[in-house]
Amino acid sequence: LKYGFDDKLYLEIIDQPDLISPQNGFPVMGYNSSTKEIDGTIHVTIVLNSTTNQTNESIYATILHEMTHAYLFSQGVSDTTENSIATNDFIIDMKNSILTLSPNFDPFNAYALAWAGLTNSNLFLSLPEDKQSEIKNAIGYQEAGNFGNRCQVNINHE
Repeated sequence: LKYGFDDKLYLEIIDQPDLISPQNGFPVMGYNSSTKEIDGTIHVTIVLNSTTNQTNESIYATILHEMTHAYLFSQGVSDTTENSIATNDFIIDMKNSILTLSPNFDPFNAYALAWAGLTNSNLFLSLPEDKQSEIKNAIGYQEAGNFGNRCQVNINHE
């Protein structure tokens, strides 16, 4: 999918199976690549891991997470790492966004998905260990296709 929101911002979403992070070589649910041209045009590419096990809610969370990196980049923020986006307000806003997209989804699982991709942040590591484990387990269940609406992937092999 490609979107041109205006003459200065373009968003492309790519679906790719067995996605590996270009930064560290590990499997990931998604990543983004943002570039700014000399004329100020910003190109954002979000690449999603197209496994058939993900829930819709996991995909929502991945897109929202990667869009946050891209938004910060578009605003001139050079540090869009985990510690710069992992704030209490971000986690609550992300949880609420997931629940808006999937109103019957369990609120704790939405909260846990808000932490996906942020479990090495200082804020996450400041949580009690039992809470960290509970959140990580819930994230894992989502990525395995449990506790949500299973995404239906249609693959055309023409």
